[in-house]
Amino acid sequence: MKILDLGCGFGSSTEIVRIFNQNTIGIDIAYNWLKYSKKSNPDYEIILADCQKIPLKDESIDTIVSWGLFEFIDRRFTIKEIFRILKDQGICIILVPNKHSAYRYIPKTISKIFGKKYEKYEPSKKEMILHLIGNGFDLIEFYMNDGLIWLPDQIDKIVGEKLYLITEQVIKIKSENPLSNDMLLVAMKVK
Repeated sequence: MKILDLGCGFGSSTEIVRIFNQNTIGIDIAYNWLKYSKKSNPDYEIILADCQKIPLKDESIDTIVSWGLFEFIDRRFTIKEIFRILKDQGICIILVPNKHSAYRYIPKTISKIFGKKYEKYEPSKKEMILHLIGNGFDLIEFYMNDGLIWLPDQIDKIVGEKLYLITEQVIKIKSENPLSNDMLLVAMKVK
C-alpha cells in the first residue's frame, strides 16, 4: 500500500503516518520545510511539488492524508489531482479547519481591526462535501465535533463551567458542533 502525505511540511505528519506504513511519500511546496524534513529523516521519500500538479502517475496511490493544507490552496484543483492519482476505491483523509469555528473568529476579528489581510481561507462543511462528491468521491465519514474546547478558558470563568457545558451540548446539531475547530473528512474514490 502506498500513502501520500499531501502538504507534509517539515515532516511531522509523515512521521506519524509512517508508523502505520513505511511506504509513505511526503509532498510539499515549501523547499525549506522539506530540506529540514530530509535532514531529520534522510530515508523519507519527499517531493517538492505543488499540490495542484502532483508529479505522480494516475491511479498510483492507495491513500492520501492531508492536514493543514486545504485552508491555503485552491481546493477545486487539488481535489481533482487527488482523484487523478488515487487508485479506484482509494481513500482520502482530510483534516481541515472549519470556516465557522468559534476559535477562528478571534484572529479574523483582530486582522479586521488592524486592517490586515487574513491569510487563510477555511472552507465550510458544505463546500468540502460538495467538492468531494462533485469530483467522484463518496463521503465515508465526517466528524465535526471537537466540542468548545478551542474557546478561551476565560469563557469558563465568565459564564461558569456548568453553563459552558450546557451550551456545548445545546449547540451540537445532529452530533455535530457547527462551531467546531476542525472537520475530518474520509472519502473514497468511485468511478
